[in-house]
Amino acid sequence: MMINRLYVACLLLMVASGALRADPSAGTNFYFVQITDTHWGSREGLEVTKRVVELVNNLPFKVEFVAHTGDITADQISNTNIVSEGLRSMS
Repeated sequence: MMINRLYVACLLLMVASGALRADPSAGTNFYFVQITDTHWGSREGLEVTKRVVELVNNLPFKVEFVAHTGDITADQISNTNIVSEGLRSMS
């Protein structure tokens, strides 16, 4: 399951890394990243999120913003400290 989530996260990073021109006449690129379905509340979801944040931070261009969508927390949160740790990893 973790490999599938990491694969989807990497795929989203690749798609989001395509140039989106805010103003075609300006000749500047506008980049954003969407992270989805992190499922914080389990150790697996947190580890995938940390890896995705690392990948985003190492992109070769400036990211204007990150949209965090989907299921951010797990249905059954086994450890609420994991959710807090997830929030810290995003900053």
